[in-house]
Amino acid sequence: MDKPSLISLCNEALLLVNKAEISDLFSTDQSMAAKACKLLLPRTLMAIFSSYPWMFATTYLLVDPTVDHQNDSDDPDWNYRKKYPYRYEWLLPEDCARFITAFREDWIPIRASQAEQASPVAYASSSKVLDSKSSSSSIWSNYSAIAYSYVRYNEDPEHWPAYFCDAVVLDLALRLSKYFVDSLQYTSMLLPQLRNQLEMAKAEDAQQQYFSSYRPFPLKAMTRSF
Repeated sequence: MDKPSLISLCNEALLLVNKAEISDLFSTDQSMAAKACKLLLPRTLMAIFSSYPWMFATTYLLVDPTVDHQNDSDDPDWNYRKKYPYRYEWLLPEDCARFITAFREDWIPIRASQAEQASPVAYASSSKVLDSKSSSSSIWSNYSAIAYSYVRYNEDPEHWPAYFCDAVVLDLALRLSKYFVDSLQYTSMLLPQLRNQLEMAKAEDAQQQYFSSYRPFPLKAMTRSF
């Protein structure tokens, strides 16, 4: 069986809306179908990756804080920073499609809330543009060292399970059906198919090995700062 590629997935989606196949996404001389796929595919990928804490795409990271806000009172943005009463800030990486969990000592998960003062960790999310995998979201904490997990955006279908590929195809086909006026009749058929596929994909993904059975690296000793 051939390995999936972005082109093959686009062609599967185009077939569902009765459009001709394409040969590439990046040439300057493109058909309308290729231009539509090039426009809509990034939106599809970000929408699917960010829709659920996919186990297959989960990444764990232990890094030092990006910013220490101890002297924030000298910062002209201090009035904004006061929303988040925490000393340390971690900017999430550009390939982060969805933040999942923060961890402290002994890999104990820390519930992240929207900047509640009683919570040891806050997750402050900016509005994400669907056709961009970058984000200005941050994690805030008074712990000087934490680890966290997130869903990693990855554009290589060879790293996706089949259930995820099928969801991408249906989501892209749905977007294409709305893009091409003569394909609108496929929208009502594709929408329930996409919903069903997403539910099946989530159920299958949940059967993947859970992180609690394995630790990729030890956490260094935690210190609490006030």
